[in-house]
Amino acid sequence: MLPNIQILTASERGTREWYRAALLGVGLLYVLLGAGSAMTKLPVSDEAWYANPAFNLSAGRSMGTTVLESAGTPLHGLERHTYWVMPLYIVGEASVYELFGAGLLQTRLFSLFWGLVLLASWFVILRVLFHEKDAKYVALLGVFVMAVDSYMIAVGSTGRSDMMCAGLGSAGLAAYLGLRPRSLFLALLASNALVAASGMTHPNGVLYLASLIFLVVYFDRRNVRWIHLGAAAAPYLVGAAVWSAYIFENPADFMAQFGSNARTRTSGMTSPWAPIKGEALRYVNAYGLGSQSTGLARIKVVMLLAYLAGIAGVLFSPVLRRQTPSRVLLSMTAITFALMVVVEGAKQDWYLVHIIPLFSALLAVWVVHCLKDRVLPAGIVALGMAGFVVVNVGLVGWLVHRADYQSKYLPVVDFLRTTPNEHARIIGTAELGFQVGFDRVSDDTRLGYYSRKRPDLIVVEQIYEGWFRKHEVREPDVYRHVRTTLAAAREVFDNGQYRVYSVSPR
Repeated sequence: MLPNIQILTASERGTREWYRAALLGVGLLYVLLGAGSAMTKLPVSDEAWYANPAFNLSAGRSMGTTVLESAGTPLHGLERHTYWVMPLYIVGEASVYELFGAGLLQTRLFSLFWGLVLLASWFVILRVLFHEKDAKYVALLGVFVMAVDSYMIAVGSTGRSDMMCAGLGSAGLAAYLGLRPRSLFLALLASNALVAASGMTHPNGVLYLASLIFLVVYFDRRNVRWIHLGAAAAPYLVGAAVWSAYIFENPADFMAQFGSNARTRTSGMTSPWAPIKGEALRYVNAYGLGSQSTGLARIKVVMLLAYLAGIAGVLFSPVLRRQTPSRVLLSMTAITFALMVVVEGAKQDWYLVHIIPLFSALLAVWVVHCLKDRVLPAGIVALGMAGFVVVNVGLVGWLVHRADYQSKYLPVVDFLRTTPNEHARIIGTAELGFQVGFDRVSDDTRLGYYSRKRPDLIVVEQIYEGWFRKHEVREPDVYRHVRTTLAAAREVFDNGQYRVYSVSPR
């Protein structure tokens, strides 16, 4: 019997080569935009809060968060153990520092790597779901939309755990869909291992667990046996055992830190309607519809309108609604959105990274349907997508051009590193530690009220000013101490973003 040899025509070979080049171009575009953002945007304290324990771990010390002042807070033992966040991202960062050195750029490029994992995972997800000839166009357009989305760029160029959580969770979904035709046992083992790792990176990993459970029930509910359940459960048991070993080093500190963080994220849920209101405000603020939004920020509403059009287009199209892939994506979107309403109490913009890939996929499905079946004129569809791309790439480009890292951050750290400030003790926002050293910085918005630490210099920026206003309402004694301390200090630097006050008599 002759082997089954697939013979491609010149036209088919050209199409395949074009497709591969386009896919490579999408990845390179994401890297270009993400790297530009990583090298130019202003650091935030969250990045330093994650990086500091990773710095300590890579240096052979305990995985404590030493830059954040714990006196007067529920974060007991913070200088010895970091329990208030999940551990896997910190361990991953520490590994990166071991290989490539420690720094802000390495921290951000680690997140960018996980953004590429997310894009590759969603390409697999869409190719498997849409297995007919249109699959490659849906998959390519879907990952292109994800790659240019300015929130995906922002999260992918920020040293937080969100993109690693999303990358691992998406890889788990891709592993299940890609491996199940070959071996359901292997599919469940690999997918749950990746989803468990996502949960060990950030509690939002539960969003991917819910989607994975849905996919298994939808596609394989009649095929699952006890051995498969064992394969699915094993990664969570291993993860729990490893994490428990770290927790048992000081269970009291774990309860204090992790419990405090959990209570903070649910403190705003004061009524049954509060989660819904909070979720609505997340989108209002993220897409420039809030009262505090500037004119430039308001243009982001174009992004939201595009996603809503894609969701509505799939939902209200009888042809698409009858297709299994569309129903699966709509169901996963509904599950993720509902969990983000009910479970995720912080309502931060960062967490949109977990639902934007689903929005992007649905938009791609609708656009391909419109072009294939001529639902709308091709010119109108092209114009709408061009507007979406221009807004997203334009926002990223504007921030890169503004270069806040170079124009705002570097001048203040240069000032803090020059004589006579090179050995000064500093109270200020934690991201200063990336350049001046975490051993010199104490992130304490109460300016030593509880710790009794007296700095040489105090650095104040927008976040600290916001905390001062909160202290005025919540802790009047702290607020009086803050105002008295700053009134007695001498302003020695101001670049519009950071103000530095000298407290010492030098």
